Amino acid sequence: LCPITEVPMHGIALQGDLLLEQREAFQQSIFQEQVLHQVQEIIEDVVSSVELTPAPSPDLSSPLVQERLFEECNASLGLFWCPFVWEELSNLGKRLQDLQRRSRPA
Repeated sequence: LCPITEVPMHGIALQGDLLLEQREAFQQSIFQEQVLHQVQEIIEDVVSSVELTPAPSPDLSSPLVQERLFEECNASLGLFWCPFVWEELSNLGKRLQDLQRRSRPA
């Protein structure tokens, strides 16, 4: 016995494709969605590549701004703002910057 690998068939369609219109409508809607997604991706790429001017830095001389910034940055550590400590740390930062400038080779 030999296995049958090919079976020739002939047929005649007696009815038209009943789902042709639905498939074509589905294909058209999928195509439109695909185009929409591609346009959205292009727009997102363009928007993300634009370099915006940075927001101006906040006025650190205001105690309310100092308190808000300090507590936002240190909330996970449970630290709270104190005007005396802020002043001491600001002075220390200034002295470190001066020391750094003086220690650079000319």
